[in-house]
Amino acid sequence: VNTFFFMKFYCSLCRAGIKYKTPRGWIDHVRGTKHKERRATILKPQTYKEIEEMRRQRLITKEECTEIKEAIRETESLTEIKSKVISILENSLIKIAQNILK
Repeated sequence: VNTFFFMKFYCSLCRAGIKYKTPRGWIDHVRGTKHKERRATILKPQTYKEIEEMRRQRLITKEECTEIKEAIRETESLTEIKSKVISILENSLIKIAQNILK
């Protein structure tokens, strides 16, 4: 009896069973946004808290907050994360300056 098909994968990070009981199902889960968000929140909790605090203080908009979180979630390298966040913040400063000039 092949027990491979009776195995069930479980992601302890997301606390969820994997829908398809194959390695491909596991790979699809790990590539999914829910898993990436949970992983990013656990790996970089202080960063997420600071971003939310900036949004609450209205230093950045909700859209910018979402963009920054997405950059953190999608990028592995710390230098790439920093460059993406800096470019997002620079673009928001440019928009603010243009609105002031109008």
